[in-house]
Amino acid sequence: DERETGAILIPRLSIDHKCAVLSTGFTAGIAIGQIPAIVRGLSDMIKYLSDVNSCDTQRGSITDSQINFEYKASGRNCDTTSEKKTIDSAIQQCIEHMNSVKATQMCCEFSHGGTWKGHMQVAAQYRYPDPGKCDNAIYTKCD
Repeated sequence: DERETGAILIPRLSIDHKCAVLSTGFTAGIAIGQIPAIVRGLSDMIKYLSDVNSCDTQRGSITDSQINFEYKASGRNCDTTSEKKTIDSAIQQCIEHMNSVKATQMCCEFSHGGTWKGHMQVAAQYRYPDPGKCDNAIYTKCD
């Protein structure tokens, strides 16, 4: 383990991300002005969970945005060497894709070639994530 051997870990500057749309019909979309707060809230949580090596599933909502989420990491220690701004960018692209396809529920999968994978389900318009629904989803590149 790198932490035990004292090896220097190089921060990841990119994250591969894939999307799987679970449901559509979001007529209004997420307000553009709310996207930075959503990204910040989700990214802060992911970075914190990585820093404390938490593999626990987290569920919650982003205040005032009608967004509910479920997040779980996998891999050895459930941690990522990705920089916070790199996580921000991947989440923003996921949320923007959700808006562009008018999804009310979507899964996002994050990885960077190491052992870490992040699995996030986002639900809008007062919907709630369906536990386990992303496990068998068909993922494609978020365009």
